[in-house]
Amino acid sequence: MKNKLALFLVLVLGLLIFTGCGRDFGEYESLDLSETLAEDEIEMTEKYNPREDAITIYLFRGQGCGYCHAFLEFLNSIADKYGKYFVLKSYEVWNSQENSELMSEVSSYLGEEAGGVPYIVIGEEVFTGYTAEYDDAIKSAITDLYKTKPSKRYDVFKEMKKHPKKSEFATPFDVVVLSLCISLIMGGLTMIYTNKKLAELRNYIAEITKKEETVAAKKSTPRKTTTKETKATTKKSTKKNKK
Repeated sequence: MKNKLALFLVLVLGLLIFTGCGRDFGEYESLDLSETLAEDEIEMTEKYNPREDAITIYLFRGQGCGYCHAFLEFLNSIADKYGKYFVLKSYEVWNSQENSELMSEVSSYLGEEAGGVPYIVIGEEVFTGYTAEYDDAIKSAITDLYKTKPSKRYDVFKEMKKHPKKSEFATPFDVVVLSLCISLIMGGLTMIYTNKKLAELRNYIAEITKKEETVAAKKSTPRKTTTKETKATTKKSTKKNKK
């Protein structure tokens, strides 16, 4: 039972390591489209109705940023036609150090420097800043990504979780968690090996003890006299008596 428990622990911890040791981008504070529009005091269109398989637009923005506001107005304006294709996750970076660092990580991972906000990510397409000249390209990026099979769609957060490129993505917390995972796995493997060796040693001692008990039992048991020996003893006694 202990061996099975230890093996289960090793497997679980191994899975944690290969999935990024539990790195979760959902821990960052984000808003959806309706919440972001409300924060920027934009009245949301009633025609926005995303499908279950909608793609995700990632937006890094600053509260009070004029260009971010303009992009949100554009996004709201196309929601009646394109809203079925996308959902929004927006991260406010001016008032959140964590979100600001996340934007730097994402831009570094994609190789597209974030010189400012808005920083818009749609699949592998990146739009730094916003002007009306981007409108057609943004529409195309949305439809092209949606037409891609869900299993083939590029999602930067999923990619960063599965395939971190460089050590700069490892925070001190990540290092501690990774070290803990490795220590627990090594401890689990050691426990399995130790339990196996102890079991072998117990079996060996049991066999030796059994052999020693058998030998001792044989020595303490009186030897039975054979028929020939009995007759020989009788003859000797008879001869002595005759004398």
